[in-house]
Amino acid sequence: MGNCYSVSPRMVIRRFPKFRSIELKGKPHFTDFNPVPDRWGGYVFLWIAKMAGACPWLEEIKLKRMVVTDESLELIAKSFKNFKVLVLSSCERFSTNGPTAIATGCNQFSDTYASLVSLNISCLGSDEVSFSALERLVGRCTNPKTLRLNREVPLDKISNILRCAPQLVEFGTGFGIWSQLIFQLFYLVCSKLKSFNLSYATIQSPNLIKLLSQCPNLQRLLVLDYTEDSGLEALTSSCKDLQELRVFPSDPYGVHPNVSLTEHGLVTVSSGCPKLQSVMYFCRRMSNKALVTTSKNCPNFTCFRLCIIEPRTDDYLTLEPLDIGFGAIIQYCQDLQCLSLYGLLTDHVFEYIGTYVKKLEMLFVVFAGDSDLGLYHVLSGCESLRKLEIRDCPFGDKALLANATKLDTMRSL
Repeated sequence: MGNCYSVSPRMVIRRFPKFRSIELKGKPHFTDFNPVPDRWGGYVFLWIAKMAGACPWLEEIKLKRMVVTDESLELIAKSFKNFKVLVLSSCERFSTNGPTAIATGCNQFSDTYASLVSLNISCLGSDEVSFSALERLVGRCTNPKTLRLNREVPLDKISNILRCAPQLVEFGTGFGIWSQLIFQLFYLVCSKLKSFNLSYATIQSPNLIKLLSQCPNLQRLLVLDYTEDSGLEALTSSCKDLQELRVFPSDPYGVHPNVSLTEHGLVTVSSGCPKLQSVMYFCRRMSNKALVTTSKNCPNFTCFRLCIIEPRTDDYLTLEPLDIGFGAIIQYCQDLQCLSLYGLLTDHVFEYIGTYVKKLEMLFVVFAGDSDLGLYHVLSGCESLRKLEIRDCPFGDKALLANATKLDTMRSL
């Protein structure tokens, strides 16, 4: 369920009395960067309580952007005897007590446990991790593929872990101070990496260039804007198989950013990485010319999320709205399924969307549009739309009511 409020737990249990797996999503995508009010919702406990009494055979629970308390996790550990899979993605409010209950009640990690494939402790603090236990666990496992560490894991522990796991294909770290030693250690695993998450690591562009030059098989990269345009240019030389790029802001609220990341970085990657399909790109300026070039370079985009940090930012070259640029993305990228709209945009860009993007499933709009007409174009033209998130736009009820009968595919609004 893309929206945990779209149906009640009782109705789900009645409709699927023997289901083994459930996936629930709570808060909207915007929560990742623009927090919703503290008590907005997304609480999972009611769901767990209802399923505990009616579905003791449940094996798998996947939660995204939900409020998950230790009490909820403890109830899972006690209630489902055949439980196998728990995924918590961008969830909050639990401490290590909840996962400890899961590990104790569902799958005890004994001293001989050696089959670990994926481990993610990126959300934990320094006082919540036994580094010696972590080192022993990774050391005795023969085939770990994915490892995501938090920013508190010290350098000596990272070095030992990397020596024990040269076969990693996905790695993430928040380690802040990158010395020459740690770069040498990373070279042990770089050649096989397909996914690299550096979205919490403050690596400056020159060092990042050295690191990426050792990653010829990279398909997915998450990085801060410290990469700058020069880092993205280097990326195109060494990572020709890149399919997904996410560039996050190091200081989204800074008045005077000290990094040189512009529209040129996006254009460079679009021209140098022919397999690129998905982009999330935070920047402070953009031009229609850059967007048009990007759209022609990457007609196979399935996801395009451009996030201009300052609301209602225009084309910095012409001072005009970004309608032409986003219009090109919409017209050239016929397989587009996910789109985010930021910047100075009029109702014309929504007309493009309603006319050309027939496969669009998710649309996120912030500070854009002129009137209800923009929303009317989207709802009347996008036949496959399943998720629509709007923030600070001049849209009212009129367009929604006029298209109420056409929202058969909508799952989250």
